[in-house]
Amino acid sequence: MIRKLKRVAAYCRVSVESELMQSSITNQIAHFTNKINDNPLWQNAGVFADYGISGTNTKNRPQFNRMIALALQGKIDLILAKSIQRFARNTVDLLATIRQLKEHNVEVFFEKENISTFSHDGELMLSIMASFAQEESRSISDNVRWGIKKRFEQGIPNGRNPVFGYDWKGDDLVVNENEGWIVTKMFQDYANGMRVRDILEWMNQTGVKTRKGNKFQAATIKAILRNPTYTGVLLLCKEYVGDPIVHDRHKNQGELPQYLVEGHHEPLVDEETWQKAQERTEQNRRSNMSRKTINAFTGKLKCKDCGRNFQRITQRYKGKLTLYWQCYSRRNHLAECHSIDLDEPTLETIAARMLEMKKFDPTFFRAQVEAIEVEPDGTLEFHFTDGRRKTCKYEKSQ
Repeated sequence: MIRKLKRVAAYCRVSVESELMQSSITNQIAHFTNKINDNPLWQNAGVFADYGISGTNTKNRPQFNRMIALALQGKIDLILAKSIQRFARNTVDLLATIRQLKEHNVEVFFEKENISTFSHDGELMLSIMASFAQEESRSISDNVRWGIKKRFEQGIPNGRNPVFGYDWKGDDLVVNENEGWIVTKMFQDYANGMRVRDILEWMNQTGVKTRKGNKFQAATIKAILRNPTYTGVLLLCKEYVGDPIVHDRHKNQGELPQYLVEGHHEPLVDEETWQKAQERTEQNRRSNMSRKTINAFTGKLKCKDCGRNFQRITQRYKGKLTLYWQCYSRRNHLAECHSIDLDEPTLETIAARMLEMKKFDPTFFRAQVEAIEVEPDGTLEFHFTDGRRKTCKYEKSQ
């Protein structure tokens, strides 16, 4: 009789990018690889590792999500993890994932705590320990916030996000000679009446690329034209994280103090040109708002793979107009995302059926539906404004 081997996978994670943490995750991978391969009753189903990613939320962990997807497809029987903290610090996410895996007969074993999700008291012990881990994460976050606030008060930036036209030298911004003149020209042309699309065409024709080596997009140019950094100031605390557990980022609109460091670096745009550019942007915004109509699905379609919204894409080929929705991350290559494209007429048909409408009514739809969460396999979960939820499968033929 041939005994069927148990398909075993392992999950590793470190939340800080450094040489020390790189060594840590390498050791974790080696440990689990050897452990699985040394057991004659086990078959290696893969070691999945996320590097430099927080464990407080499962949405933005691509390797974790890939492993769970394979487990739910019946390709993994047992998952090994170093500890509960490595798996998840969010109690809600942890228990939801564990229960989902148990429903598919997939076991998870945590080495440090010596807990199996198939044991009699496994879920109770997990709830208690995960709660402790979650509170530890919240406490660490509070300490980090305090440190960031003190840096802001001293005019020191937290992190060094790339700024086209400048290079970071320590905590200072220094003009990049190859890019700085492009930014100056961009502002001057826009202030003098050139359209964004014409600026974009010139940049692409002359071979100007983003820091990642991609062609510029209109949205990128618009963001540059709104960025006060190019006037020599540094605005700190533009965004903040509301809840350290779910990592919900918000634009700071007065909830927290902001810090403006004047004369921080050499400006690429003079004050007069900056003001002309902002006045023109505001005029364009008002003009667009007066004629803009909101599509029924705008802001309603949420990607379950990466957490971003879907955006509407319009394509015309050989006189035929095609309307569909695509995840923002996938569209702009911001993260590894396995979401599918959604045909707009098909979405309208599905929404009409879910709301029991004879014909799709955009106004009624927006009033009744809070959001639609889209799984990579095409599962659509409708969240209604009255708290109800309904699930269906996206099929193009509908």
